[in-house]
Amino acid sequence: MNVKNNLALGYGLHSQLQPIGVYFAKVQQVNDQYATPNRNLGLSKAHHIVLGFDHILNEYSHIKIETYYQHLFNVPISSDTSKMYSILNEVDGYYTGQLVNKGLGKNYGAELTYERFLNKNLYYLLSGSLYESKFRAPNGNWYNTRFNTNYALTLTLGKEWILSDRYKNRIIGFNFKSVYVGGFRYTPIDLPASMASGETKFKENETYTKKNPDYYRLDIRASVKRNYKKATTTFALDIQNTTNRKNVGGQYFDSKTGEIKYWYQAPLIPILSYRVEF
Repeated sequence: MNVKNNLALGYGLHSQLQPIGVYFAKVQQVNDQYATPNRNLGLSKAHHIVLGFDHILNEYSHIKIETYYQHLFNVPISSDTSKMYSILNEVDGYYTGQLVNKGLGKNYGAELTYERFLNKNLYYLLSGSLYESKFRAPNGNWYNTRFNTNYALTLTLGKEWILSDRYKNRIIGFNFKSVYVGGFRYTPIDLPASMASGETKFKENETYTKKNPDYYRLDIRASVKRNYKKATTTFALDIQNTTNRKNVGGQYFDSKTGEIKYWYQAPLIPILSYRVEF
């Protein structure tokens, strides 16, 4: 638009293979034989459109806002209309039932970013997002996806100090990253049905209506970099999840106690490293 303002419009048509285990899933037949109904499953596809506006504040910082819409189609879903399965919600393993490329999905939202490039040995990036993520189940109705957390806020910041002339080939660095995201959605466990069957049963009529507590994580990194004529060495200490927050990963039915319990994501993890670059 001019020296300080830029407007961008982008479109893409994307396709994606399924996890390899999906294609070789076996379904038992009435004659004790096995079939692989997903061997010829098609690609998932998506139309994606993005509209962005970028305003340059000065030579080392800018503000950008982007809005986007993604229409997913040809998505594998269960061929059984009484099931709620869509591959869009998969996080691990693979579905062993018959799938068909009849599913739909949509993601849309807006993101605001304020970025300062490295200047005077300081940089930072602040970003906030609001979004919706939906999928159409085999019964034809639309539901939240597992990943519809609705909002996210991240801050990444780093500072370097170059030591005095005597130690000018040494650089002290400090970086941190803070992430705050809405909790993943989940389908509530049907406790009476789970106790009766001895395995986890879900309330399918409440598919992904509940949310885990919000996720927060703070990572910090302190480093000492030394530059030689032919190599650079870096000694660093990374502490992931510095606050040791117990972020809920999900819930499960404990058949031994007959209770619903939570499992948690990684606790505080320190990582000490030494790297040599030639």
